Amino acid sequence: MMKDLILQPQAIPYDDVSSCCQFRPAARKPFTATMAAVREFGAATIFDCLEWLQQAAIDRHGLDNLQVFLDPQRNRELWFLDDGHGLVTALLPDDY
Repeated sequence: MMKDLILQPQAIPYDDVSSCCQFRPAARKPFTATMAAVREFGAATIFDCLEWLQQAAIDRHGLDNLQVFLDPQRNRELWFLDDGHGLVTALLPDDY
């Protein structure tokens, strides 16, 4: 599903103190995705991207709170935001 999407470089270095997000939704703040993101990319692709980010966060000891996947065939971006308190959202740039 995610094979056509490319994770873009994050805005800050991986060793920056702010690069600490884990992209793990909290029990009281479930993972959310905007309807536009689900329509554009599909739920399966969004969940695949989330799982990829969670593993990348483990491997790199945290990520920046904004992660961007690019679909180069359509030149469309899928954003993931982690508020640092357990709220993780998948959205399109237009949703922000």
